[in-house]
Amino acid sequence: MPMALYQDDGYVVRFILGDLAEQEAAEWTSRVIWKLDIPCGEVLVSGVLTPDFQEEFATMAAAETNGSYWVGAYITVPPGAYQVEVYGYPPGDLSSGWGKITAPRVFGSHPGIQPEKPLEYWRRTRPDETPPIWMTDEFEEEGPYIDFVIRLSPLAGDMAEPALEEDGCLQWEFRKPAICPAGIRSTL
Repeated sequence: MPMALYQDDGYVVRFILGDLAEQEAAEWTSRVIWKLDIPCGEVLVSGVLTPDFQEEFATMAAAETNGSYWVGAYITVPPGAYQVEVYGYPPGDLSSGWGKITAPRVFGSHPGIQPEKPLEYWRRTRPDETPPIWMTDEFEEEGPYIDFVIRLSPLAGDMAEPALEEDGCLQWEFRKPAICPAGIRSTL
């Protein structure tokens, strides 16, 4: 499932079989959905797309809970056909979903998304809550936030062909949540 990311920074991924948590369902700003047949029971999550990618893939290890991997890892799942959903979250949504809300001059505008400065968005939708530190540009000692959630669910029938970008990557769907996202803390 090729997906273009806005930059080549590292990212934090949560991989789930099952339903999204309430915050995960409410706060995503971008997603792609497609199907994947996994007869071998292993899914590779990686940002590598170089001419020698097969050599790099051969060095990747099996993922462990709360593990950290330089270029990617394999995740073991029951063999089968799946619907795969990849969701992007602020503050580090590398698909640019958050950027389309908060910085459209840099990330481009999107139909149906009204741009808004992060603190204005927060105060409008969460007037009685303190904004997260990442939104105020202050130093934060706590750990990173989740950038992506990859959710697998059993494939239930045929799916329509996905929209593709000119380069063959899946086209991201963008949205502005009704309530400003707070960011989902990673357990790393």
